[in-house]
Amino acid sequence: MASGQTTTDRGAALADLLLGLLITACVAGITLPFVTTAMQAAEARNAAAYLASRLREARLGAVASNRHTALVFDQDARGWTIRQCVDGNGNGVRRAELDATTDRCRPPQRLTDLLGVELGLDPAIPGIDEPAGRTDGVRFGRSAMASCSPLGHCSPGTLYLRSDDVQFAVRVAPITGRTRIFRFDPGSRKWDPS
Repeated sequence: MASGQTTTDRGAALADLLLGLLITACVAGITLPFVTTAMQAAEARNAAAYLASRLREARLGAVASNRHTALVFDQDARGWTIRQCVDGNGNGVRRAELDATTDRCRPPQRLTDLLGVELGLDPAIPGIDEPAGRTDGVRFGRSAMASCSPLGHCSPGTLYLRSDDVQFAVRVAPITGRTRIFRFDPGSRKWDPS
């Protein structure tokens, strides 16, 4: 034992250390849910921005190439895929012609692998223009395609993105093809532009 140090000093230092660890654990326990929610929100926001940019890219591609261009969404047991397709015969992008390879498509990308979030809507949350209850994440008619014409007009619709408790939407306006990103605010139960 060092000179001038008693055994009670060592016990006090251990008690101080344990108290510091306890306070640190409490603070971490309080802040962890906030950090997790912020990380989920950032991930979902980035995914929404990516999808909005892909929609804009399809619109610009249609105008630049003078051919209908579409983002095609397909769902299987593993989730949603996305691929960009271009009209090959002048009658627009059609599902039947995707299978016949008349309309050319880039290889599909799986959204969960690409973005880390899933397309879907919590059934307790209302859509932007509809009551709660629907869970489908792609709402571009029965074809599940966001199609744009050489004049820059796009089919209207909404993509809903979900990351645990965080919900975003990417909306395409009719005619203009303008894309906007919204986030659902659980407090006000409204969709706010993001």
